[in-house]
Amino acid sequence: MIAPFVEEVLKVAGVVVVLRIFGVGTPIRGFVVGYLVGAAFECYENFLYIASPDDPYGSVAEAFAALPVRILLGFGLHAAATAMTGAAVAYTLGQSGRVLGRVSIGVLLLAIGIHLVWDLATVAGIAGYALMALDYAVLVALFLVTRKRALAASKRMSGGRPS
Repeated sequence: MIAPFVEEVLKVAGVVVVLRIFGVGTPIRGFVVGYLVGAAFECYENFLYIASPDDPYGSVAEAFAALPVRILLGFGLHAAATAMTGAAVAYTLGQSGRVLGRVSIGVLLLAIGIHLVWDLATVAGIAGYALMALDYAVLVALFLVTRKRALAASKRMSGGRPS
């Protein structure tokens, strides 16, 4: 179960690259960039898992059985987690000029934890679906809170209008 650690760090690296190229801006910019980076990663990962010639699911039938879980149940997992991390990174960059800080590291660890629980739930049988639902509910709640806080912080940082 190394994927959550590697994937979340790689996605946040993508956010940092985009923020550095186009200017840090505000936490809401980091939120949007993070969402887009995460969504792109999710599309790419789903394509690899479903269309892989190595057939990670063992058979065509198993690959099609995984399709609803990967696309319907897990829709937005990477995008939402990376949006939260992107907002935290942009906030930290805006406050200190550094990528790493208490807020960005804390939110990155939270995203890793959410991803880890999701991955563990996929191997937990029927009980795993309940764990996935709980994990997804936590993710959505945190996503909405992060969006609200990113907007508020962005307004403060830009004199009343988010950018």
